[in-house]
Amino acid sequence: MLLNFPRIESDNKPSSPSKDNYCDITEQDILNDKYVIDKYIGEGAYSQVWRAVDKSNKNKLVALKVCKSNKKDNQSGLNEYNMLKTLNHENIVKVYNGFYYKSSTGKHFVVVMEYLGDTLAKCKHYFRGDYDDNSSNNVNKSVIPDVILKKIVKQLMCAVEYLHNSKKIIHTDIKLDNILLTKRMDKIKSLDDFNIKLVDFGTSHYTNDKLDFMIGTFEYNSPEIILGYPYNTSTDIWSCGCIVAELITGYCLFDYSYYYESNEHYSNGSEETDSSSVSTLYSNETDEEDEDIYHIENLLLGMMIKVLGKMPVKLLKRGKYFEVYFTNKGKLRYEPMFLSEDTLYNLFATNYKFDFANAHKYTNLLSLMLNNNPEKRQTAKKILKHQYYNNL
Repeated sequence: MLLNFPRIESDNKPSSPSKDNYCDITEQDILNDKYVIDKYIGEGAYSQVWRAVDKSNKNKLVALKVCKSNKKDNQSGLNEYNMLKTLNHENIVKVYNGFYYKSSTGKHFVVVMEYLGDTLAKCKHYFRGDYDDNSSNNVNKSVIPDVILKKIVKQLMCAVEYLHNSKKIIHTDIKLDNILLTKRMDKIKSLDDFNIKLVDFGTSHYTNDKLDFMIGTFEYNSPEIILGYPYNTSTDIWSCGCIVAELITGYCLFDYSYYYESNEHYSNGSEETDSSSVSTLYSNETDEEDEDIYHIENLLLGMMIKVLGKMPVKLLKRGKYFEVYFTNKGKLRYEPMFLSEDTLYNLFATNYKFDFANAHKYTNLLSLMLNNNPEKRQTAKKILKHQYYNNL
């Protein structure tokens, strides 16, 4: 299979780095006496990523993840470095070094990793047609061609199976932005070149560590994370299911922003909320941020129920925040009546016009990963044995 991806100009012109709380570095600065800053790549919640040239290793390109100078963010970087040092898998990013760097903005922990290509988020947008007016999402076809999709899903499941079974690690933040191609898209010429690696282990932890429910990204968080129910490796499987659905359709499965940012039920305050319930989420005092979180998570729970069916009340009742969102009988206290979601099968068959065979194939695959009951989700090891991967 020959592939020919043109250079995506919009992806190669990242915005300027933020200054607030980030490390004060610029191009041509030298870190640790050998890493010459070459190019700004992007930033996340606790760090910025720069491309650099390693003068000590034949001018090899590397990625430097430079954490903010506060203790919490530096700890996330140190956690990522220490965890990556223990990992050795072809579908997980390699780490080379870790050190502290002092600048005018303070002391920053720096993680040195292999330099990779585009994120799967950018890859999805290319196939969806966002960067090419001549591209289109044909009916009855996944946005990412099925032969490529199979390879992506298999490699992702292999990485997750390694983390869960061999290393007893929960990633906690698997999403399209945290899965990178090993090559830039314009360098990919065949299916053999199309490979992925899982990155961003800043909030990852071992299965026997203390749980932290302030993890993940809203759109990819499992119901147990929202409800404060003790989670395990199956929360990663849920995130993987959300990713696969997005690569098939081109759109986020649980995109709460469609309702939250534009629907008048939330924007004009007509959807009343019990402030005392909202305040129990994180503090004794209600503030605007807590109410935002409440509305977003309530929307997500409503969408999950529409797509996947009722929540397992007897199980999830043990969740710390269950009563904030649900009545004792398992009904949402503030049910969003305006949701347009449908079941997974109907999503594929009706919304995206897949024929019976394809709608059934993708529904069957996703049902292994997406289940409101965490105990009924399949492990990565079992998912890898699914017939979907035949002839790959």
